[in-house]
Amino acid sequence: MKYFIVSLLGFWGYAIFIPINASAQTLDVETFIQMVVKYHPVVKRANLDISISESELLQSRGAFDPQFKSSFSRKDIGGITYYNYQQTELKIPTWYGIEIAGGIESVYGSSTDPQETKGESSYIGISLPVLQNLLLDKRRAALQKARIMVDYSKNEQLAVINDILLEALLQYWEWVRLDQELNMLLSVKQNIEQRLNFTNTTIAIGERAPIDSLEAQAQLLFIEGLENELQVAVRNTKIALSAYTWTENGQAVNLPQDLKPAEGLLQMENIRFEVETQEFFELEAMRNHPELQSYPIKLQYLEVDKRWAFQQLLPKLDLKYNQLGKGFNLLNSSLQPLFQNNFQYGVQFSMPLRLSEGRGQYRIAKFRIQQTALDRDLKQKLIQNKVSMEFQQLTQIQKQLAIQQSLLRNQEGLLDGENIRFSNGESSLFLVNNREQKVIETKQKLIALSAKYLQQKIKLRWASGILSTIQ
Repeated sequence: MKYFIVSLLGFWGYAIFIPINASAQTLDVETFIQMVVKYHPVVKRANLDISISESELLQSRGAFDPQFKSSFSRKDIGGITYYNYQQTELKIPTWYGIEIAGGIESVYGSSTDPQETKGESSYIGISLPVLQNLLLDKRRAALQKARIMVDYSKNEQLAVINDILLEALLQYWEWVRLDQELNMLLSVKQNIEQRLNFTNTTIAIGERAPIDSLEAQAQLLFIEGLENELQVAVRNTKIALSAYTWTENGQAVNLPQDLKPAEGLLQMENIRFEVETQEFFELEAMRNHPELQSYPIKLQYLEVDKRWAFQQLLPKLDLKYNQLGKGFNLLNSSLQPLFQNNFQYGVQFSMPLRLSEGRGQYRIAKFRIQQTALDRDLKQKLIQNKVSMEFQQLTQIQKQLAIQQSLLRNQEGLLDGENIRFSNGESSLFLVNNREQKVIETKQKLIALSAKYLQQKIKLRWASGILSTIQ
């Protein structure tokens, strides 16, 4: 898990941010990812699915547990014992369909079953299928499918993590974007307040007209309006973000109002641009995407069904042999020659004449395998297309970032020039405010593009299925 978090951070190029003091709490990417991956209810539910599948595997292994059983029955009427049956048996099933059984019997009475041997006896023997159920029977099929379902549930966990991290990290960077925009406006607001004070001073000494004070106040009110909107948006986004923050005990964490992301996350010098190629992500998707990895598992599951259905096409021929002995000494029974004395055997044969049920099951199994293979091929193409589109979008945003950065430098240069002209009395406050609004709009667009670029990197890794890669 530690490597997983570090690898994610490596994609974005952020370090761990530690609050300097208690009043400046920050939520860094690493802590947020840890909370989501470890404690989010959706992820914990996926972990429980794994536990359930492992428990079902244990349950299916119960079909191969040795069984010990003992029975006793007796009937007495009018002082006459009609029968007294006692039997104790140990049966051991094996993986290849052979069952080994041994036991002792005690039969007494005046009206016992003639098929039973009176007195004390013991036996040891085997039963085995010769045709149907020799290579695969219901117990072995259930166990194999249970093992496959463990792998399937683990793969589904990766798919869940891949999806929940997409939602959570997109929300995280939306919160960062709004917070960075608010910080930018607060910085601009300080400059406007200083300009308003300067303007009022120059008006007081008669160097400027009173109309300039109204112009400066209008600009300040404009910024305060934007600030109020952003403050509401930041609070709402923080509330939405708290849906992904949980404790180890399953308690939802309400993020405090003074919680902030680390500063400078969306500055251009802190953004690591993508260096991998489109082919790299397409190859990663084909190798590691959880949705694609589920298809080989599904095909394994269906292949077991197919093999089991094929067994239903075979005649059923079961053999059973017991070596018998007088008394309760099983060792004496096992040492006697086979088929010479004191033995019991049986043969059971059956076969449906048309094999309709078996043929139907086998055809259904084959068709389901074909359906799954078609679904796999389609999913591969859809994921490949999705990766391609997300990569192209990422490339386009990176180009827009470069353009927007150049535009901001030009707008800031024009604003600086207008401020110089205003200080020299060669310009009006209206023109300064107009230039400043252009700078604000450009900065907002640059911050939004920076956040969008990081969100797009997340989308690209989600489309490739590698957000869920835990090593």
